[in-house]
Amino acid sequence: KEIFESYKLILRSTGIGGTDYLMDEGGAATVFNMGVNGLFATLFTPEMDTYDKVKACYDWLILNVVYKRPGHEGDGHWDCAVQVFRDHKGTCDCYSSAFAAMMRRLGLESYVVEGITSANRGGMTGHVWTIMVLNGKTYVFDPQVEDAIAGRTSSKEIQYVRFGLAEPNGKYKYNGRSRARQMEKFDRFLAENGYFAY
Repeated sequence: KEIFESYKLILRSTGIGGTDYLMDEGGAATVFNMGVNGLFATLFTPEMDTYDKVKACYDWLILNVVYKRPGHEGDGHWDCAVQVFRDHKGTCDCYSSAFAAMMRRLGLESYVVEGITSANRGGMTGHVWTIMVLNGKTYVFDPQVEDAIAGRTSSKEIQYVRFGLAEPNGKYKYNGRSRARQMEKFDRFLAENGYFAY
């Protein structure tokens, strides 16, 4: 919780519908952004600090999205985030993309990372997760795996095992292949939309 205490939130764009994203004429970007704004209005209270808001978004994904293959329709992570709000289902791509977009809306430096991570039955498996860079340190947030963990408990209670893991950590391995590319795209997004880097 203390890593968020120094962050005053400044609402920004989610990145959905930005200049690096081609939207269809159906207005999915508008629907998504309005969905995020509406969700924030129902989830957040004036007493909540940054940590509480991040946790509320994480919880919402776990409690309201169902893991369902074949995954998302469309060309990229942002299509997948739109699907989460429209259909309340998706794969790890969708959970992580929606979480990253919500965190960007809060003004937190967030990225979607593709790579490999520890598999439930041993070894490594392909996966997608979210990272946040806070005070120069990288933290992993993995709402889809967290959802799977909660589903394996009798109470279905969220355990927060994959919430804000400092990187690197020895217990859970996350090896991102696309981190540099995602960070470069986010910096370009900030510049194109008149925001300053953190």
